[in-house]
Amino acid sequence: EEEAPRAKSSPAKSSSPAKAASPVTAASPTTSASSGAANGSSTSHLLSSRAALEEMKTKGNRAFAAKKFEESIECFTSCIESCERVGLDREGRSTLYSNRAFALLKVSRWQEASEDCSAALSQNAENVKALYRRAQARNELGEVAGGLADVSEVLKRFSAGSEQYKAAKELEATLQGKAKAAAPKAKAKSSSSPAGGFKRMEIVEASDSEEEAPAAKASARATAAAGAGFKRMEIVEASDSEEEAPPPAKSSPAKSSSPAKAASPV
Repeated sequence: EEEAPRAKSSPAKSSSPAKAASPVTAASPTTSASSGAANGSSTSHLLSSRAALEEMKTKGNRAFAAKKFEESIECFTSCIESCERVGLDREGRSTLYSNRAFALLKVSRWQEASEDCSAALSQNAENVKALYRRAQARNELGEVAGGLADVSEVLKRFSAGSEQYKAAKELEATLQGKAKAAAPKAKAKSSSSPAGGFKRMEIVEASDSEEEAPAAKASARATAAAGAGFKRMEIVEASDSEEEAPPPAKSSPAKSSSPAKAASPV
């Protein structure tokens, strides 16, 4: 009789951590991280059918048209996370990534937009909208070379004279302007460094007085560390006084007894 009530009031069923944590499965962290999704979306959830996915996609398009870009991002995120469940094909997935990238561009989330465009192109390499949107994102990120490569490919696919072609040409001109502006800076940076095989050196003259020469040496050593890329070299000239001047070369006794010669740092 005492065991029966214990079974009925089992705390395990009332405070089951598994049921409380079940909403975590609604948002796939892998999909969100790899595609640049809006993390922490409160409305994102897995959809149960293809029809539900199409309905959510339509909702996302309507939110975008109404300039509710964050809501649009959340709708497309739910669609992307549900692709595996409903069995959406690669072309359909590419469209969803491209659509979300467009919304991300509108809220200046350049890096995430670029990643979504890359994901879209991995599903369908012929998605020219994704290619163009990635060029836009790369332009904002300062990735000039990548942006030019993308927009050059876009221009091959858009019909000349179309609005899309004109917009792509404007983007190309912007990227080319950035490339030209960056070129002189890169050239100046390369020319400022010494040519290979050469070292910069400073020649420091010591004082004419032998008493001041040690102080000059100490000063040269103290400042050597401050000059980046330089090595200091001293050229010490002997004094012009008769006492320090070396005797003529023919006078052999003078060589052995000359104190100035012995003290010469040369």
